[in-house]
Parts: sequence; structure tokens; C-alpha cells
Amino acid sequence: RSLASGSLFPQQFDTYYNDHFGFRDGLIRLYNGFSLKFFRVSPSNFVLQGKDDWFFYTGESVLEDYVGQRLVSQVLLSKHAATLSDRRDWLAGLGVRYLFVPIPNKISIYDEYVPYRVRRNRGETFYEQFVPFLYNEADFHEVVDLYSFFLNKKAEQQLYFKTDTHWSNDGALLAFNRMMTVIADWFPNRIKPITEAEISYTETAFFGDLSMLMHMEKVVEEEVPVISIRESCVAGKANFPPASLKELQTLVSDDHRRYPMENGCPQQELTALVIHDSFGRFLHRYFNERFKRVIYSPYIKFNELEELIAIEQPDIVIEVWVARNLGKALTPDPSLEAALLAEQYEAAYNIALRVDSSLNLNSVLVPNDVHLENHDDGIFIQASGKDPFFALPFLPEKNSAAKRVRYLVEVELDAPAETMFALYFTVGDNQEHIVPHQVVEQRVNKGRNRLLFRLPHSDVRGLIRIDIGRQAGEYLLRSLTIKAVTGGEKIDVSE
Repeated sequence: RSLASGSLFPQQFDTYYNDHFGFRDGLIRLYNGFSLKFFRVSPSNFVLQGKDDWFFYTGESVLEDYVGQRLVSQVLLSKHAATLSDRRDWLAGLGVRYLFVPIPNKISIYDEYVPYRVRRNRGETFYEQFVPFLYNEADFHEVVDLYSFFLNKKAEQQLYFKTDTHWSNDGALLAFNRMMTVIADWFPNRIKPITEAEISYTETAFFGDLSMLMHMEKVVEEEVPVISIRESCVAGKANFPPASLKELQTLVSDDHRRYPMENGCPQQELTALVIHDSFGRFLHRYFNERFKRVIYSPYIKFNELEELIAIEQPDIVIEVWVARNLGKALTPDPSLEAALLAEQYEAAYNIALRVDSSLNLNSVLVPNDVHLENHDDGIFIQASGKDPFFALPFLPEKNSAAKRVRYLVEVELDAPAETMFALYFTVGDNQEHIVPHQVVEQRVNKGRNRLLFRLPHSDVRGLIRIDIGRQAGEYLLRSLTIKAVTGGEKIDVSE
């Protein structure tokens, strides 16, 4: 052996001994149990001990969300809502329904068991902010609000495990039946909830992922009901890869654990694609009973599945994500958004503002680092600094609450170099002051550019500020057109 390898032996031996010492595991359990029982202190930084043997996960910003530190601006809410609307509209073009099912974090449903030192700082969660926004502001109703639903039902059943981050078998079944009630409105007489007559219950001892995080398996545990289907038409049938994967040039994931799998009941009529996180595993047994074919895509983002959806043509796509994973669920779909924007813009005819060669330069407000001239092909702009911009009044007609309007923007611009174009806007409750977060930005290339984007707010009015670029040079704003699009009537699946 070399001298170097020999010098490492003492350190390697100590590491091995510490990891394999015969009583180490038992001593850790004894210490952790002592901490829980006598000091009511969780031995894990990611587990909060509550009252009556309830434990709560605090990782992945769950605790920050619980105390109201994850709220976002209405602009970002609008962008998130647009992501979901794009999915719904793209799927509708294929003849496919879409249902979004966000699941509340356990701590927000059972916060009566949260220690007072934490509960006294309770704030509004992102879920509580976003789902009402979808209903009331974004006209997106293809969402199931399990937060209000669970609050109304939790007195009847235990909806989450005490020792685990996930919902219980009862909670999963309750949520599944709520989904089926919604879907049955879209597909009358073709699907229905799971009835009590179809299931049986047994009790078993259970310890969950929170017990394991505390290294307290089989010490911190609970008795839980196990739900079984009495006469399953898929009994003993294992999940298997959908045949269409063989047709795809590339699989949707390099991780075999995330490959789409399918199952189902041949006696049923509908097909479904279910995109889900770990909460979705609790729903498989029920989906298998109610769909002829159901494809499961665990932890895969929607934009990774567009090709699979186009090939499979399911009757419905369902997304199921717990609140702490909504960041993954709401990842934008750029190619899908671009295609839909182009289609919607061309179909729209109501022009709310047009900026071109005919612009009256006397209407320009607060010019900064710019000199503007009317040109045959648009507005010639000489930018003399790194922050060139100018503002214009934007005063569209007021619309009734029943006719919500979205604004689509097209910009045709010649730029002297690669830079960033930005459009700031004011809103109805503050029509005089530009604020930093009310902005849409897009990268532009040297030469001619065509940009398409939305103004992400339900009541844009007052001013728009055009930040033509971020460097000096000669620009040509050939045109800037804002079109108003009235939202169509949507199906309401709220409580």
C-alpha cells in the first residue's frame, strides 16, 4: 500500500466504526424519543411536532408559505393563470379536457395542532391567494379547490396522516370523488365517483416519512385505515409503459422512475393522462377503476408531455400537485404560449392602442435618453443613454365585470444590437405611477424583431412606458399594437 492510502486508514476506520457501532441506531432512537417526549422538540430540522401526536413537514419553504411569506404580485398571479389557460386552450384545440388539482399543504388544513408559537404568525398561503384569483380574476374555473372542500370535511374524516406529509387514504378518496363529480359534468353518464359499496376498510399500524425523517420508525406511528376495492376490474394488473412511448423519438425523461406508465379498466370508456407528484400515487387504484386507459406521468412537467399528449389524444388531462410543488406545476410552456398567442392575436380585431408612423409626438410623456422623429416606416428613436424610454396614455374603454378583457401586444422593432425590450404599465387602482413589478420584458436581437406578449393584469389603464432597449443607438419602432380580447365563458367547477 502507498503511504498516502495508509494515512487515510485511521479516518476511514473511524467513519466505518461510527456508522456501524452496534448500539448507534438504538441510541439515536432513544435520544430522539427522549427529546420528543420530555422536551417536545423534533430531532429533525424539517419536522415540527404539534399537538396530539401530529407532525408537520417544514422543508421546501412550507413554513414560510404558512406564515404568508410566499405571496406574489397580481402580475405574477396573472402569468401563472395564463400558463394554465394556455394548457386548457391548447388541449381544447385537440378535443381534450383539462383539470388542475392543487392540494393544500397539510399544515394549512390542520393548523389547530400547530404549536401556538408558530400558529400565531399564520398568514395567507400562496394556495389561498392563487386559487381564488383563478376563479375571480382570471376566469379559469377548471380547478378543484380542495382547500375549502377539506376544511368543510375534516371534522368527518382524518384527511392527512399524522406521521406523514401526505394525505390519508380517506383524504385521497374524498379528493378523487370530488374530481369525478367535476368530470362527470363534462362527460355525463360516462364516469362516476367511487361508492361506499365498492370499497372495504381494514386498520393497520403505519409510520410515515416524517417518522423516518426523525429516525423514529416504528416508534412514532399511528393506526390508519386501508381502503381496498372489493371487486376490482384491474386486480393484479401491474402498471406498464404506454405503447406510444415506442413511437416517440426520445422518451420524456432520462430517469426510468419517471417514465409514463399506464393501467385501466377495459369496461370503462374514457382515457386520461394524469400528471402528478407523490400525492398522485394514492389515487392510482381509483383512476384505474374509472378509466379505460389512464397514463401516469410522475413528476413530469406539462411541457415535457406535449408530444405524448398529441399522440395519445386522451379525453382529459389532469394535473395533481401538492402546494409545495406548485412551482414545478406552474412552469411556463414557451412553445405552447407562442403558438396560442399568435393564433389569438390574429383572431382579435379590437385595437386599444396603435403606435406607428402617425403617432402625434406631442402625446409622448416623460421621455428619457431619447429623441423621437416620425419616419415613413415608424418612429425613429435616437437613444443617447442606457435607459431610453418614453410613456404614452393608455385609456381603453371600461368593461363590465362580466366581460373581462385581456390585452395582447405586438411590437415590430429594429434594434442596433441584442438588448432587452420592456413595457411597463399602470393599473386601475394606480394610473399615475409606474412601479417596477408591473412590466413585461422580452429579449430582442440585432436587426428586425417581432414580439408577441400579454399584459398580465386584469385592469391595465393609465400609462404604458416603452423601454426600447438598454443601450444607446438608433432604433426604429415600426409599430406597437395592443388588442383587447374578451374572455369566453368557462365552466365553473368551484364549490
